[in-house]
Amino acid sequence: MALSAVIGYLIGSLPTANSLARLAGVDLRSAGSKNPGANNARRLGGYRLAAVVLAVEVGKGTLAVVIGSSLAGDQGMAAGGIAAVVGNVFNVWYRLRGGKGLGITLGVLIAAWPVVVLPALMLIGAVV
Repeated sequence: MALSAVIGYLIGSLPTANSLARLAGVDLRSAGSKNPGANNARRLGGYRLAAVVLAVEVGKGTLAVVIGSSLAGDQGMAAGGIAAVVGNVFNVWYRLRGGKGLGITLGVLIAAWPVVVLPALMLIGAVV
């Protein structure tokens, strides 16, 4: 279970949002809200960049849960998912000042409880 948490933290702490934004010529940490997340990516780089950033962040959360589950079952799944969110919010590469963890949390929830989360997202999409 500890290995699941360590791997989850490392996955969550990967600075993918800012790395993707830099490929598009945008530095999320120095402009806009200075938050390395999809909303700031949308603000500074447009909807395409935001969609890519969000997809990668969701994927990181999902990956942490899948790896945690394969290593230590349900407890590993929980440890990996929670650690991924913590790694995103308290990012060691950004001096413990990372993102807000929303995209990663969505990925964790989708991977851990797809039967509940996916229909809820469809309902929200239909209403909005």
